[in-house]
This record gives sequence, C-alpha cells and structure tokens, in this order.
Amino acid sequence: MFYGSEHSDLRPANCEYTFVESLGNLYRLLLGCWRRETCAPRMQWKWSEANPTCGQCSITAFLVQDIFGGEVYGVPNGDGNYHCFNKVGDAVFDMTSEQFDHPLAYTMDFPQSRETHFAKAEKKERYEALKIALKQHSHDAASKPPRLTTLCYIEKDGCWLVLHRTKKEHDENDDKWIGVGGKFEYGESPEECALREVKEETGLTMTDYRFRGIVTFVSNEWGTEYMHLFTCTAFDGELADCDEGELVWLPKAELLKKKMWAGDRIFLKALDEREDFFSLKLRYRGEELVEASFGK
Repeated sequence: MFYGSEHSDLRPANCEYTFVESLGNLYRLLLGCWRRETCAPRMQWKWSEANPTCGQCSITAFLVQDIFGGEVYGVPNGDGNYHCFNKVGDAVFDMTSEQFDHPLAYTMDFPQSRETHFAKAEKKERYEALKIALKQHSHDAASKPPRLTTLCYIEKDGCWLVLHRTKKEHDENDDKWIGVGGKFEYGESPEECALREVKEETGLTMTDYRFRGIVTFVSNEWGTEYMHLFTCTAFDGELADCDEGELVWLPKAELLKKKMWAGDRIFLKALDEREDFFSLKLRYRGEELVEASFGK
C-alpha cells in the first residue's frame, strides 16, 4: 500500500467528486486510471501495469488536493525535480510511493504549486487526462455488465479449505481469506464452473457438493457480481499449490477472525447454520458494508 495508508478513512472535502468515498477508495479507483499516457514522458519506459504509480506523482498529488484539500509538498530527487506528496491536516501521505524500492524523507520544506507544475503544457494535459479517466472509471464500474462467478467452501474435519489471496496484482480480494472459485466460461452451468475452478485452483475433484445460494455483490469500485455459492464434503485428489495465494485448512471459528469482506461472515454463518437455498444481497462503498439483506 501507499505511504500514509493508515489515513485511508480520510473523507473528501470537495462535493464534486461524490463517487469518492475515502482516500483508500480513491487509491483503488486510481489503480484503474494510471497508465503509460499519464506517466511523465521521461519515465514512460519504466511504466508497466505492475508499476502503475511510476511517473504519476505530481498530477496525482494535485488531483488529490482537488478532492481532499490540503497542501502539496515535494521530496527533492536530485535532478532539479521533486516527487510530490500530500498533507491534509495532520495526515501526510504519498499515493504514488510504491514506485520506489526505498523509503523517502517526507518533510514540509519544499511546498509545490500547481501554477509552477502546470506551466508545462504536457503535465497539465496529463492531469486533465487523469481527471477524465477517474470520472470515467467510476462510471464504468457502475455500468459494466455483472460478473458471474462461483465460490466454493470445501469442508473436512470441521475446517474450511480457504485461499489467502496474496499473489495477484491489484486484486479486489488482496490479503483476504476466501473460498475457491472464479468466473464462468461461456456455456458453463454453475456446477460445471465450480468443478472446473476447484480443480484448477486446488487440484481436487469434488465428488459430493451442493449449490447453496446466490450472493449479489454490489460495489461502487468493482461493479456487480453474482456469486454462486457451493459447499463440498467429499473430494478426490491431492492438494496442489495455487498461483493466486496460499491454500489453508482453517477451523470454521478461526476463519471468521481472518481478514475478509464483512459480508463473507454473513454467508459463512448461513452456510454453517442453514439447510435451505438462500439469496443474499451485499452492497459496499469501498470496503464498507452498507447493506446486507436475505431474499424472502
């Protein structure tokens, strides 16, 4: 995460950006907006999807200032330029710090002005392009077609098999503990998708499994997803390594203490306590669960 991410709950000061819920929410939105074209020209050769903050510091810092207020400061980088960061009240943070492999010395000795930075026409153009991309990205998240996925929890000796997601770049489930599953392929039924995804991610073949419910996941950042929930009590094969994270057998009570989406605890409890097929709607702003309701 970015330097100062402990301030992720900071709220916007500018009502123009109503779709931005918090500083952490803005960071996640910008991950879908930074691109080679918004990178400083002299650094574009280093930019990649794995290093999206490269060359984005000044235009990002001034956009953050638009939304949250505060001041923009710079860290001298030795060639007459500055790496820009933000200070809002007592909160100091650098949303593009991840491009560096070493810590920076953040001081308030070098205030930065947009008049100076935007005297360069190409930088002003990149700033405007990032603003447009941010607004478009937010619109796209709300309007793109829903995703169809499966999510399966395999049970053995009072434990669930879960995946600690740690290996994918810019993963909505980053560092969370979830079941195994994935997106439907064309023409697949829910059962066919669940069987294939479990086999691909774990090496196991489910032999006794049930379709337990549908979760409607609605997010202002990630769009809408219809998750088809399965549980499994018998399987063949040996557990394999997964390229998306670490597979772990966890006691059910212990799993509930791990980092996960808040709504996951609701459907995990339902999987453990209910026998009927259920429908559950979960709506999020950023990572905050704002609605949870079971269908009647």
